[in-house]
Amino acid sequence: MNDQKKKTKNRSFAFILTFLIPGFIGFFGAHYSLKYMPDFNFMNLLFSLGLFLLSFPIHIFLHELGHLIGGYLSGYQFIMFRLFKYVWIQTDEGISRREQVLPSIAGQALMVPPKNEKNPPFLLYHSGGLIMNLITVILLVSIGGVIQNQSVQYNLYFISLASILLMVTNLIPFKGTDGYNILQSLKQKEKQDEMTNIL
Repeated sequence: MNDQKKKTKNRSFAFILTFLIPGFIGFFGAHYSLKYMPDFNFMNLLFSLGLFLLSFPIHIFLHELGHLIGGYLSGYQFIMFRLFKYVWIQTDEGISRREQVLPSIAGQALMVPPKNEKNPPFLLYHSGGLIMNLITVILLVSIGGVIQNQSVQYNLYFISLASILLMVTNLIPFKGTDGYNILQSLKQKEKQDEMTNIL
């Protein structure tokens, strides 16, 4: 009974964090960036918000691509790549493309660890998306830092905020996120190490 209450409490806490942290970043990021917005007016704000929203599919694609790269570097084998309703899946005949709608999943990169390994590498695979988001932020901010056009500079910073939001929400250890997968894999590794030490 206590375990069930603890699980419910942890889920509620993670669920609240999933909304609070992105909300905090979004509010203060937008508030701070408005100071640097050239010729601020309602149309400029709408344009920037439009770019911000339209950049999300690109950030999601890059995030999942990061998982694929991390997986391949760790010796994993490709199973499936999803981007919204489009799915590329490994079959006996090769990679097949199909359409499947899952409302709760915008992107997904599934790979299997190397065979015949007791402790397959997991950190680079699970954190690959987060690393790619971080690289994207650094790249956008760096480009923005050398561009003279203030309007382009501001919008690059604003778009990088979307990548930060995606990275932070995926860090929260809520079931289905990268943070959760990393935490579970670390726990599993600790259990395996404990068993090895005992034996």
